[in-house]
Amino acid sequence: MKNTLKNLGIIEIPMTNSRRKNLDTFGDLENSCICCGKPTNEKLFINTVEGPDAVFSHITENDMAEHDLYPQGGFPVGPDCAKKFPKGYVSKMN
Repeated sequence: MKNTLKNLGIIEIPMTNSRRKNLDTFGDLENSCICCGKPTNEKLFINTVEGPDAVFSHITENDMAEHDLYPQGGFPVGPDCAKKFPKGYVSKMN
């Protein structure tokens, strides 16, 4: 069954105004929060598509390919920034 574009749940990532400053201060690290740029030890991630925008955490690369969209992978998000996303966007890695 083909997902409609709406079912992918594409939303804009809520980046903070201090993101660039935080990346300059702490560095652009593997664990930098995509929203605020601060390093995070949490294992929370969002699923992204080129733009970058967020999609529901259960969306696969095949789902995106059906709409000629390109996945950007999972990006870390800090616990405070994770609260800015609606339900269904943040996943936890073990």
